[in-house]
Amino acid sequence: MKATKEERRERARKRREEWQAELARLHSRQTQSQDSAARDRAHARNRQLLEAAQDQMRGGAFRAWYEATTGEPVSEFLADTLLTPEQFLARFDGRMRQLEWTQMRIERVVQDNPWTNPETKGLWAEQISLTTSPTERRRIIMRLATPRWANREAVTAVYLERERMIVETGILHQVDHIVPLVHPLVCGLHCEYNLRVTTAFENQSKSNFFEIS
Repeated sequence: MKATKEERRERARKRREEWQAELARLHSRQTQSQDSAARDRAHARNRQLLEAAQDQMRGGAFRAWYEATTGEPVSEFLADTLLTPEQFLARFDGRMRQLEWTQMRIERVVQDNPWTNPETKGLWAEQISLTTSPTERRRIIMRLATPRWANREAVTAVYLERERMIVETGILHQVDHIVPLVHPLVCGLHCEYNLRVTTAFENQSKSNFFEIS
C-alpha cells in the first residue's frame, strides 16, 4: 500500500529527529573528550608546579628564608607540608587541590611571622611560663626577641650565607646570636646586627656565654 503524503512527511520528521539526536550525542562525546583532555592538561600542569615548589622547599634557600622569618627549624614544617599525593588525598579527601594548599601554607608563614604580628608578643610571653618543651620555649623567645624594625631581607641573607658555607666547606654551620637571647645580664635581639655564621661546634661550645667588658 502506497504511503500517503502525511505518512511520508511523518517518517521524514522522525528521521530528522533521529539524526539530530545522533549529532547531539556525538557533539556531547566530543565535548566531554575535549573537557577531559583539558582537565588532564591542567592536572599535569598543577602536578609540575607542585613538584617544582616541593623541590624548592627542600633546598637551602627555602630553609634559610623559613628559619630567618620564623626563627624555627624548617624540618617540622616540611614534614607536615611535603605530602605525597596519596597522603594529601587521605588527609583532605579531595576537598581542595594540593598545590593551592601548599601555597596557603607558605603564605601563612608570611602572615604569621613576627614582623607582621608584633601585637601577639604579649601572648607569647605568657606562653613561656606554660610550656614544658625546650624547643617550643626557644621558638617563643626568638619571636619575643625580634624587633619591629628588623630587616627581614638582611636576616635572610645571614641564613643564606650559612647555607653557602655548608655547601662550600662540607661542615655544618649555624647562625649564632652574638649577644645571647637568654642571659642573666643581657638580652640580645634576633636581628641582622646580632647574627653571624659560625660552625656548629663553635656555636654549641659557646652556648649562651657572653663577656661584658
